[in-house]
Amino acid sequence: MDGVFIRKKGSIFFGLVVSFGVLCIARCCFAVTGGEKMNAQGVASLLVMGILCGAIGVFFGLMNRGAYIRIGEDCISAKYHWFGRLDCRIDDVAFAQAQINALTILLKSGKRHVIAGVVNAGALCAAIRRQTFTVEKESPDTLRQRLSQAQAKRKKAFWWMLGAILLMFGNIIITVWLTDGRDLHEFSQRDWVIFSIMGVIELATVIGLFCAAHRYGKLGFPIQYLEYRLRGATIVTHPLPTERAIAVYTDENYLRRVVVCGFPNEEQIYICVQELVENDELHTAYTSEIIASTEEIEEGAFSQLMDISECFIKR
Repeated sequence: MDGVFIRKKGSIFFGLVVSFGVLCIARCCFAVTGGEKMNAQGVASLLVMGILCGAIGVFFGLMNRGAYIRIGEDCISAKYHWFGRLDCRIDDVAFAQAQINALTILLKSGKRHVIAGVVNAGALCAAIRRQTFTVEKESPDTLRQRLSQAQAKRKKAFWWMLGAILLMFGNIIITVWLTDGRDLHEFSQRDWVIFSIMGVIELATVIGLFCAAHRYGKLGFPIQYLEYRLRGATIVTHPLPTERAIAVYTDENYLRRVVVCGFPNEEQIYICVQELVENDELHTAYTSEIIASTEEIEEGAFSQLMDISECFIKR
């Protein structure tokens, strides 16, 4: 399976940004040569704006130029962003997560590849999860405890972010109050001392805010991984709805469980579909009518599901 990247719309937009930057620089050149009257401040502002727009347009316009993702039977290869590269075996992948036009691949080595601008990220993620599927070995209680700890750390980072934002605005209000709202050219020596001290505090607060925001964002992916593993542990440890199960399946996202049930000394079967609900419980969402035999089930009906019968049924 190959990845599909967003290209056309982004290229047009950043092409316009580069064009605007070129026009700004051209106008600066025109003004310098005497073709247009403009003060030094106006020329400098246009020049800076032109350089910034040109650099931003080129920088982001070249993102994912020539990018690709290929998922084979036993390997994954990708070129993404500007210099991102991924070449690994399927067995080296620990987890994959899809978000809006983004695919994150976590390797067993701990290295993480975040590939943005992928239209079919969901389909790629599903394919990777099916190929790397393994039955979860950790108990639900252990995973639940680890998940609670990770969520507590992320919540703490959120409160640090909120506190930093409030401190930033509070610092500005206090500075204005202590300097009586005077403009910079009206500052006394005392006002400049106050302004300098508050400026240092503001800078430290901004740095702290970025650190807290980085930690908050960084903890999101491990939480998603633990939630995925907890769903898997629940799927394979929760009791079956009947003792007459002859086969058990789950999807690659651990969101539902399909139980094929039989009858003693008979070929008749029925299918029970269970879905995960709140509090990590499985709820029976569908029970089929009696089917004469397994031969009447459409071929390939369970081909996209993972067989976890060995966790419940002793052959």
